[in-house]
Amino acid sequence: MKKDCVFCKVINNELPSHRIFENKNILVIMDIMPLNDGHLLVMPKTHYETILDIPVDLAGEIMMISKKMARHIQTVLHSEGISMLQNNFQAAGQVIPHFHMHLIPRNSNDGVRLFWSSKEVEPEHLSRLEERLKQVV
Repeated sequence: MKKDCVFCKVINNELPSHRIFENKNILVIMDIMPLNDGHLLVMPKTHYETILDIPVDLAGEIMMISKKMARHIQTVLHSEGISMLQNNFQAAGQVIPHFHMHLIPRNSNDGVRLFWSSKEVEPEHLSRLEERLKQVV
């Protein structure tokens, strides 16, 4: 646990939360600033700042719980869709440096915009980038 982490304080019951699911490794809470009703946060109880820090088995468990919670949201709230979002580091939009997955119920006309504009890229650039990225795998 990290003393100054908001989510660690929630996990330790030092801050209030609306707990939806909990097991020994994972906590699922309602987001207090939701994009839509039923917006949930899935997080490990152990402090890891980003996906780069999480052990693979725990990442798998988080995904499994996220899938179950997504189905639960859709069943209970009758949402048309679910957005699953996970940001790493401030430059990518991570506000609280404790790994967490957003599960956001979606409906066609909900007004939530999570889209980004993509860039047109030359095929040669993609080929060069492909070669660089393959070297890491």
